[in-house]
Amino acid sequence: PTTGQDKAFSEYLIRLFKELTLTDKIAVIVITHDIPLAARYSDRLVVRSNGKVIADGTPHEVISDLQAIKRGHVMIPQVARIWNLLNLPSPSPLSVDEFLNRVTISL
Repeated sequence: PTTGQDKAFSEYLIRLFKELTLTDKIAVIVITHDIPLAARYSDRLVVRSNGKVIADGTPHEVISDLQAIKRGHVMIPQVARIWNLLNLPSPSPLSVDEFLNRVTISL
């Protein structure tokens, strides 16, 4: 639903879906290539490749599964990529705030 939309509207739309899940107790399934956006608002991520599920779990679990990320050619959040390049412990952070909080705590 966010293809061709600007970042602000994409964020608005996904927040609206999240709000529906909380207020109306319904499940919303969104199919997207925007993994960083989905990771910030989802309770669960499923990554498929060649018609098969290769990762299924919480956003932190899926983003931290480097083998599945490579096999699925998934673009993960930049903060998670930096975290992984620095060989910091799992799970990878999903946002800049989470990254900074975890780095500050570990110093």
